[in-house]
Amino acid sequence: MVLLSFLDACISPILPEVLLVPLCLAHPERRWIYATWCSMASVLGAIGGYYIGYGLWEAGMNHFAYEYIPGFTPAVFEATSLRFGSHGFVWIVLAAFTPLPFKVFTVAAGVCHDQISIQTLVLASVAGRYPRFLLEVWLIHRFGPGFLVAMRRPVWRMAVLIATGVALILMLL
Repeated sequence: MVLLSFLDACISPILPEVLLVPLCLAHPERRWIYATWCSMASVLGAIGGYYIGYGLWEAGMNHFAYEYIPGFTPAVFEATSLRFGSHGFVWIVLAAFTPLPFKVFTVAAGVCHDQISIQTLVLASVAGRYPRFLLEVWLIHRFGPGFLVAMRRPVWRMAVLIATGVALILMLL
């Protein structure tokens, strides 16, 4: 579970909930400990993602991107980086708390390291990941296995997508 949380924040498509949920159901007295472990590992994974982005960009990925991605120029990158950096904390918190792919934002923060500091990444990751895992284990505790059935319903997924979309639109304004 800890390894999945770490990898989810930087490279893996497998979510830590794959193990978090069954562990919380099997050992409900340890649910808060599991949430804390997932949170800490996820923040460490975010730091790993940041340095992956930083390392790849500085190792020459920038030259590759400028040469092989049509329309992608240093000016476009700078404008995008400034826009991401101006709201970086909010973007990272949003990605850390919602179903947005957190790893994309951690790696992007490393690529945009001139605009987003490692301290901002860590604070935003803690601000988003810890409440997310706490909410998940509370919901599992409160509703038990029935919560899992509700999460599979299209209405719940649609509500999460709409809330995420509204948050993104508000941030862009």
